[in-house]
Amino acid sequence: MITREVGLLEIEDARVTPDDMRWAESVAASIQVRAAEHRRNRLPKTVPPIKKAEPITARLRAMPRALLETLFGSLVEKWGPQAQFAHRHLDALSDNDLRRMIQTIESRNTKE
Repeated sequence: MITREVGLLEIEDARVTPDDMRWAESVAASIQVRAAEHRRNRLPKTVPPIKKAEPITARLRAMPRALLETLFGSLVEKWGPQAQFAHRHLDALSDNDLRRMIQTIESRNTKE
């Protein structure tokens, strides 16, 4: 309550001194340090090992781009909203990236 009243008085007296600026900067820095510490504390203590990607299957390597796009389209229709992708422009994917994405979708959805 007192800090609110002091704040209201400060608003009425809009003079900012160099001491005020230093104090405000130190408060901001303190808050940033505490926020960074909070973020670090929320991170997992151990990082899981990076899993090496499976080799692309011979079946997918043999498919031309047009067939890959058709297969991808059918997978999207089949799995609907369950199929989520981290790419905005799928037409900009390389053939191997498209193959890898298809293989990932097929392997994850056959496990369920």
